[in-house]
Amino acid sequence: MSPHTGKILSVCLSSRTWDIICPDDSVYETYLGGRGLCGWLLSKYFYNDPIIFCTGPLTGSGYQTTARCAVMHKDTMTGGLFRSDFGGKFATSLKKAGYDGLLIKGKSSDAVHLVIGETVSFEEKAPEGFSTVKAGANRDILYCGIIADGFFKTHRGSTGTLMHSMNLLSVSVKTADEPEAPHTGAYEDIERLINASPSLTGRLGIGRFGTAALYDLAHARDLLPSGFFGLPKPDAKHNAGAFGETESVSCGSCTIACRKKKNGLRIPEYDEMAMLLSIGVPFEKITEIYNHCLNEGIDMITACHCIAESGTKIPAAELLKNLPKEFGQGISKLSVKGVPLPSFAPQGAQGTALGYATSPNGADWTTAMAITHEILRKPVPTDRHTAMGKAVINVAYENAKAAADSLPVCRYALFSVSLEEFAKTLDTTAARLSECGNTIFMNETELIRRMGFTPADDRLPEGLLTPQQQAEFDAELKKYHRIRGIL
Repeated sequence: MSPHTGKILSVCLSSRTWDIICPDDSVYETYLGGRGLCGWLLSKYFYNDPIIFCTGPLTGSGYQTTARCAVMHKDTMTGGLFRSDFGGKFATSLKKAGYDGLLIKGKSSDAVHLVIGETVSFEEKAPEGFSTVKAGANRDILYCGIIADGFFKTHRGSTGTLMHSMNLLSVSVKTADEPEAPHTGAYEDIERLINASPSLTGRLGIGRFGTAALYDLAHARDLLPSGFFGLPKPDAKHNAGAFGETESVSCGSCTIACRKKKNGLRIPEYDEMAMLLSIGVPFEKITEIYNHCLNEGIDMITACHCIAESGTKIPAAELLKNLPKEFGQGISKLSVKGVPLPSFAPQGAQGTALGYATSPNGADWTTAMAITHEILRKPVPTDRHTAMGKAVINVAYENAKAAADSLPVCRYALFSVSLEEFAKTLDTTAARLSECGNTIFMNETELIRRMGFTPADDRLPEGLLTPQQQAEFDAELKKYHRIRGIL
């Protein structure tokens, strides 16, 4: 499959019409695809308030971990930037249908399912035999997410909320399967690095236990969310292994297969598992609660913040099963740019803390990926207890991650595979991809300026850090802004 089709499908729900956007070659050369192309489209069509889905140059190539679809829009909860991605067959199917991306704007007069097949249609129900992205069922919260192919979710929530506001229930594309592996030298290099990585394919790695394998590391290093909630630390025995034998589910051609299920239910991923256990949901109930929240579209990280900070005596499991409307606004004092902190406590990982503060889309550990060197200690370990020296490291990682998200490749592949290997698949260089990543990241920074956020919003909630940590953090944040040219 060609790296690009050169076409973006633009759909207006209000008039039930569609047309084609054809970006210049220079757009693809600069923004690559995926996350970068989403950002370019959002900047260009900013005042249309669209939802944007984009594929990348490696979508449908058969390379490992490339079956990802980027999604971006203005966040209904914070008024800022929402950016995420998800797995499944949607990205490959969209590209096979002839499109690098999908831009949806307007509001339908009644509830509708958007279907992309031989043509574009607006239906009363989602079709069978299609890859479908569906809005979560809960219409009463500002952080409702989406589910792709009945299994794969975005990292955080609010796309479902925006879809509901547009009277859009789902988006379906005629399903296309991943092609066979290309068996090139680049493919073999990537496979070798994945297979050699203990964190990915080792006996205690993500490939065996899912992303919940990170729980033991976070627990041992006192990085669980219970630390910033001021709640008791969960029991160490309730780790990924406690789920027992599970079945692996992969995104397209991915050989890691980090998604797990058991008895037809999805096994919680690290972020949600850590949050649920930290606010007191019993281990024996977290799989049930996790699946309920996925179907409802509830961003469990945000919901857990609302519950923990409320001081309620009602058991968290009971609240999550029937989430009260007063928790639907997602307001948390432990947030960055309105987005509640994710599941690695910033007190014990200062590079991660800096990444939370500077991420254009709010508190998000995946933007700077500092856990790779601070927690997994790859490719070389850094001192997680200090922010000093982390500004230049974070900038490099942010650029690399922005480029990787635009190819796109899975964040977990970056635990062992660098841009150098992925660059070979496109006959380019890691330096060139990093340059694109810098442009992509700075475009997102410009987008949040247009949304009303300033450099003063690059900060952590007060009181989390010790005075010494705060002084080091503030000094490193100034250095970060100088490197980025942010005034």
